[in-house]
Amino acid sequence: MRKLTLDFEQSQRFRAQTISDSVQWVYGNLIVGDMAEFGVGYGTSMSAIANSIRYCEADPKYPRLHGGTTRKIIHGFDSFEGLPESRLLGDIDSPMV
Repeated sequence: MRKLTLDFEQSQRFRAQTISDSVQWVYGNLIVGDMAEFGVGYGTSMSAIANSIRYCEADPKYPRLHGGTTRKIIHGFDSFEGLPESRLLGDIDSPMV
């Protein structure tokens, strides 16, 4: 199996495209509600989300909810300290925590 390796710039472009695709999916499927990012850091992902929202708001191909708007608010959360160590057995064994 060939290993995929990306340099930093390629990685950032891939992340931005993935975020853009995700936001477009939310708009295309009329998902109601705001958006949140946990672990804002430098704000790079949050900026990509905001740019994608602006794109979707301006593009008439995306369906509109009742009242003609799909406007979303982005909420960013960051502890500025990282997350505490996991103590629950289920979390300790999970690669996702």
